[in-house]
Amino acid sequence: MTTSRTHAAMVALGAATLSLVSCADSQNPVETSRSPITVTSVEGTLETARAGHNAVLLTDGRVLLAGGGSDTAQVFDIVHGSTTVTGTMKAARQYATAVMLPNTKVWVAGGHTGGTSLASTELFDPETLNWSAGPALPVARDSHTATVLADGKVLLVGGLRDFSNFLATTLLFDPATASVSSAEPLATPRAGHTATLRADGTVLVCGGRNDTGYLASCETYDPASDAWT
Repeated sequence: MTTSRTHAAMVALGAATLSLVSCADSQNPVETSRSPITVTSVEGTLETARAGHNAVLLTDGRVLLAGGGSDTAQVFDIVHGSTTVTGTMKAARQYATAVMLPNTKVWVAGGHTGGTSLASTELFDPETLNWSAGPALPVARDSHTATVLADGKVLLVGGLRDFSNFLATTLLFDPATASVSSAEPLATPRAGHTATLRADGTVLVCGGRNDTGYLASCETYDPASDAWT
């Protein structure tokens, strides 16, 4: 007897619509590639049209959509195909970062509004659906990356300030003390890059762009030594 399971993926369509696709496949790893896949689609509409926003998967399977040119946010319930508007964000922001912390709250940092980069951060509580102010960044930024490290701290890397200043600075946010501190800077300023947490706890940062154009270089951050290679 073959046991089936369901996978879910959400895809944004247009400026104010979203869709959910569920795929049922075989639990048996040998039979998975041969078994038929059943695809169903559930569509919903965002309460506010948005772009350059953040989407974070919460622990209960809901998805938080935040910002994107406004100070609004909403939680999408995948199971019921419905959305719930949250409390108002502390700032309208685009191209911010958003990560779920070990305490299940979501930390949103930086971004820009009206062409001005933001130094503010805020925290979302999935239980109350409300936002609270977080610690300010020492340097405003957008188009950066945020990576939750093995110890629960969050590494912010690079970014862009006010559309003209590419950043090499990096920061560490400690949720336990609600504080932000400076970390060792990148060798190369960059924005629009990727940052990947590796199995050994280091963070691989690749690509992006700066004043010289698109970048092919990569750098690796070691939290244990606070150093880039």
